[in-house]
Amino acid sequence: HEAAEEAAELLGRAEASASQQKQELDNLRSQIDWQQHEQREAETRLQEHLLQATQMQALAQMRAQAEADAAARANTEVQMLKIRLDEHRAEACSVAQLRQELGSAEDKLQEAGRLEMRQEEVLRKATAEHAQRLESSKASARSLQEELLAAQSASQRETTTTEAELRDAADKLQSARSQHELAESRLAATSSRHEAVTAELVTVSSRLEAMEQRGQHLEDTLASRLQQLDPSIGHDLRSVSVHHLSTSLLDGVVMSGLSLDAKMSEVEQKVLKPHGHDVQCPTDGVAGASYSDSVYGPDDAGLATHILSFCDEDAVGEVVGALEWHCQEQGLNPKRTYVWACSLCINLHRVRADPGTEMKQFRNRVRSVGKVLVVMSPWRKPSCLKQLRSLTELWEALQQSPQHPQSPPRRSWRDGWARSSPTPYFEVAGASDGACEVTMLLPPRAAGKLRQELRDNDESCALAWRGLQERWLEAAEAEALERDQLVDFIGSGLVEANRFLTRRLQRWLAMNLERQLRLMITTSELSAGESAARMFDAVGWMLWESGMNDHAGELLQDGLQLSLEGAFPAAAGRAAAQSRLEVNKAMTNLEVFQLAGSIFEKAGEQDTPSIATLLTHMGVARGDAQDHHGALEAFVHAKRIRKATNTLESVAGAVLLWNLGYTFEKVSESENAAKAYEEAEAVRRVTGTLDTPGGARLQKAQRSLAQGKLNTGIVASP
Repeated sequence: HEAAEEAAELLGRAEASASQQKQELDNLRSQIDWQQHEQREAETRLQEHLLQATQMQALAQMRAQAEADAAARANTEVQMLKIRLDEHRAEACSVAQLRQELGSAEDKLQEAGRLEMRQEEVLRKATAEHAQRLESSKASARSLQEELLAAQSASQRETTTTEAELRDAADKLQSARSQHELAESRLAATSSRHEAVTAELVTVSSRLEAMEQRGQHLEDTLASRLQQLDPSIGHDLRSVSVHHLSTSLLDGVVMSGLSLDAKMSEVEQKVLKPHGHDVQCPTDGVAGASYSDSVYGPDDAGLATHILSFCDEDAVGEVVGALEWHCQEQGLNPKRTYVWACSLCINLHRVRADPGTEMKQFRNRVRSVGKVLVVMSPWRKPSCLKQLRSLTELWEALQQSPQHPQSPPRRSWRDGWARSSPTPYFEVAGASDGACEVTMLLPPRAAGKLRQELRDNDESCALAWRGLQERWLEAAEAEALERDQLVDFIGSGLVEANRFLTRRLQRWLAMNLERQLRLMITTSELSAGESAARMFDAVGWMLWESGMNDHAGELLQDGLQLSLEGAFPAAAGRAAAQSRLEVNKAMTNLEVFQLAGSIFEKAGEQDTPSIATLLTHMGVARGDAQDHHGALEAFVHAKRIRKATNTLESVAGAVLLWNLGYTFEKVSESENAAKAYEEAEAVRRVTGTLDTPGGARLQKAQRSLAQGKLNTGIVASP
């Protein structure tokens, strides 16, 4: 009887177990059916997308063919114009030859003048000599006559001698007169030659003037024809393509004797300005045009698609490299991506406007184009932050761009650290209707130096973050008059403007650090380990402080996974990949309490920044569940780890201390709460985040505590 009862009981258990397994099987079948349904819908959407892509591709091919035909026609007309230009150059060479002949004629005329002067000198000398001899002869004749009259009784030989001397003197006088007549004839011939040369000079001058008028007419015709072919010539937004900068401009830089490391200020004086020296400006018709107005063809110039801002100290290779990388990353055609920049598009041969007027013009151009590229090199304290003009351009562009929305705080472990799309290597302030899209570019070489510093020192992230808390506008270089006008242009208080710049620069730095860390892990430049986990944790909190909550949650989760891969010991005979799979499975399926318990059970105490982040999140979750003593225990444990790992003076430490103070308030320990808030304030001062929204909430909590009011703010956590 007992055996029968036991068998019946076992049968009942088996039936219950079978029923439960059947229910689980039904649930599994339902899940499979739902997944198949979703897969069919995804396939349907994929087919629709493929059809749309095919249509768009066909339309793009048609447009490309039309553009190619138009470009071919334009190139044909440009070739004809180039032929005419070559003819004009040949005529200009003939003009130069005529000028050379004219110079030779002038040299001959000068030589004839010198010969005439020498002949006149000879004539004067001969006349003087003749006069002297004549006077001498006259004196001798008078003397002889006196002697003849005085001594008529002299001998006949003396009389004969005197007559012979008189005849010699007469012959010499006749010879002198003949030389004088010859000199006068030569002078007349020289005068005739001079008149002929003068007439020839007048003829050559008239021909030269006619050639110049014809050349001017050809230049006007060429400019008019080019204006018809390219309406952007002379336009305020005419710009230079990225293709032209990466080919023709860099070739010109090398031919001028400069290197690709030459500063943009040097390139401006030795390449950009001389390039348009002999080109007629389409705006005022005077020789001397901007660089953009002295290059032709749709592949080289056109209406601006982007505004480019850089510092005069930036290397030309860095600027062009950043533009090439941007086109590659965004899938842009370099031949149809035109950038407007002051040194490229302003006429450097004219007097520039004052800085205030130029900034107003810059503002109007930004509003017209709607896209701004800012070169940020080097990665730590870029050069554009050191010059007030480029810094003001950055401030103006960011003022016209929309702010990133603040993501709501995430509470669930899985919801809070959901995956998001990859972060670009630059910050893009997304453009809405009527707003400006600002892209802060990090050149490839600067990005390489950033990765090198991250490999050499895992504290580079924190050091760079702390460096972004200066009084930018006051420290930037500028002349006194320029500073006054630019400060008047900014208008708002410098303190608030500095805070605005600091917040945007911190966001840009955090996003670039995330990009480079992920790239280094992917390319094995950075080995997975505690050093990588520390940087992932630090940058994750920087992203959270900048309002990028989705990116922060993803990076903090990846940092925790890097830290925990060694915390789950693999059993004998199992591969390391199985250990990593176990970590990923635990982080995906377990709630925060279970995950923390599993970690501490299998790996014991782990004093790493990622574990401190996990404990902070665990404390927030316990606080939400009204378990304030449990939350306090988690926060105290996290604080101990932050001190042990020397990461308390960081954004993560500031958030942790604020959470600790808030929890002390909840358990009515006001004195400890005040101390925690003071520590949090000190850390935020060190990290330059006291003026952020998180710092404002901290100061509000301190005031509420001082007034005896309970802080009702939400505890901050990714």
